[in-house]
Amino acid sequence: MTIHDNHRQNPEPMIIGVLADPVAAPSEVAQHLEQELPGLLSEQLPDREWKIEVCRERLPPSDMRDAEMLNLATERKRQRSWHFAVCITDLPLIADGHAVAADASSSRNVAVVSLPAFGAMALRRRVRQVTAQLIIDLYCKGTPHEDSEEHRQRRIAALSGALRRTTPDDDDIDLRILASRSRLRLLI
Repeated sequence: MTIHDNHRQNPEPMIIGVLADPVAAPSEVAQHLEQELPGLLSEQLPDREWKIEVCRERLPPSDMRDAEMLNLATERKRQRSWHFAVCITDLPLIADGHAVAADASSSRNVAVVSLPAFGAMALRRRVRQVTAQLIIDLYCKGTPHEDSEEHRQRRIAALSGALRRTTPDDDDIDLRILASRSRLRLLI
């Protein structure tokens, strides 16, 4: 039974833990997610109530070969009985010459969102949309197939244009969202 199957039997809200570096941008984005993300998720997945819990904590440095942030998110998710955990960091992540906006692990139900890949314009809106899409994808894993009409209807607009989904060659990361090369110039 998946988390998605369990929603019909359990009316409790789905709890998403947001771990944010306690510095300005990640902390502000986390606060925005706490206020706005439940409504966006309810629009896409009206069968559940959504709750966000923000935890400000120094996140470990990470790169594409090191899953320290994913490990921390997994541990906090377990400790606090969250259903999902998302790390918000201002550390740039790069893979194959592209800025990484987000990585997600469906086996752990955790994600890492890297703010520099989003640029400065409409940062909060785009991070909110990408985070919502990650949670939707994790919640709906195994249902329906990505090419189905239902899955396409749940796509949020932020994943078109400057951001693209990929499946990396990594055992622990199922989904990666990359920024275009022009966004990489912003990082540099």
